[in-house]
Amino acid sequence: QKEGNYRDAWQLYQKLALQKTNSDQGVVHDLREGIQCLQQLNRVNEIDEFREAVLKVHADQPRVLWKAAESLIQGPHYGYIIDGKFIRGQQRGGRRYVNTQELDRLSALRLMNRAVALLKETDDSGLASSIHYDYAAYLMNGREGGNAWKLQTLTDLNQTPDYDNLQSESGGGFGGGFGRGYYGTPVEGPEGAPVDEAGNPIYYRVPQAFETADNDGARWRWMLEQSAKLNPKRQQEVILQVANFNWSQFGVQTLQNYMPYFSRRNNVQGDREEEQINPFSLESLKQTETLARLATGIKRFNLPDDVNYIRLYQQIVELGKSSVAENALGQLTSLFENRRQYPEAAKYLQQSIQAYGDPYQNKTKQLNQIIGNWGQFEPNHTQVAGQGAKVDYRFRNGSHVDFEAYEVHVEKLLDDVKAYLKSRPAK
Repeated sequence: QKEGNYRDAWQLYQKLALQKTNSDQGVVHDLREGIQCLQQLNRVNEIDEFREAVLKVHADQPRVLWKAAESLIQGPHYGYIIDGKFIRGQQRGGRRYVNTQELDRLSALRLMNRAVALLKETDDSGLASSIHYDYAAYLMNGREGGNAWKLQTLTDLNQTPDYDNLQSESGGGFGGGFGRGYYGTPVEGPEGAPVDEAGNPIYYRVPQAFETADNDGARWRWMLEQSAKLNPKRQQEVILQVANFNWSQFGVQTLQNYMPYFSRRNNVQGDREEEQINPFSLESLKQTETLARLATGIKRFNLPDDVNYIRLYQQIVELGKSSVAENALGQLTSLFENRRQYPEAAKYLQQSIQAYGDPYQNKTKQLNQIIGNWGQFEPNHTQVAGQGAKVDYRFRNGSHVDFEAYEVHVEKLLDDVKAYLKSRPAK
């Protein structure tokens, strides 16, 4: 394979992957490499058949089911319906194009469900933790960012994927993907995090059991929770997933397309007290509060502890030093900058520098932007001579500034420019 002989490599991997005596790790390797060979040979249309053959032989191996599901999530998520049959990948003279992302997700979830059931027969907690962690990731697939509203649905894991009867001709497929509904029905998701009938934000909490979950969001939380229980070393990583998701939904950065909080405002120092009273003031937000764009509009509200992204990031840091904890400190710095609560942002930057160093000086430069003395002139219109000039000066952390003005001899300046142009400069 390294020499580019993908056909021979494919035949070898196919043979090994279908051997019943092959170890689960060996099968996973051969499945992955075999799929890569088929892609290199432009035989993507054979991937599904190969995967199904492997699953038929190794149906009792949770690791194989897990990695087969992973290959479905990785795609490609398209194909054509030719003579009533779905063919994956690009086809010469293809008939009806279909997008299969949602159907591939369903197929992957069904495989993961089988893998979890088989874990009862193994005491490998590391494997079990990884399978639960990736199950959560596959539940979230296609539901990030603006598509998070889809987590309110409960995917029917008993439904058999039917690739041959996809209805959309332009990429809809089952559940569609972005901008498409089930069976290709055009839909649009709400702008802002989803809310319930009372207008309150919808939170996804850990259910008592996977089977009692009301929606895929609750299933996602349950799988992450189980992953951390099975492998406590993964706790920081799991909390980070929950924190990042809730920050993406309820962070103040969701306002940036709707309100002028992220651009300069002409506030004078006397407005500070008014800012603290204003319910839409970022500076006055407590760490238990947020101001976010919901589907019904902008709202200030309290966040429960288990979805409070600030508290979750802080928990990660409290659990000890790690790359995940350093990431959390960076997130805390950024979100407090967005809240215009710069002393808090500086505190977490300094904590990160002290704990993890700053080899490239990026953190130090960022800290200096917050605590250093900065100032710059703002653009001004032409003003009438003889009446005194007015200039706008924007500053940070400054108490005074000294100015020195010089008279510009306009005629001499123009003469110098003309002389320069007549000299025919090379550039």
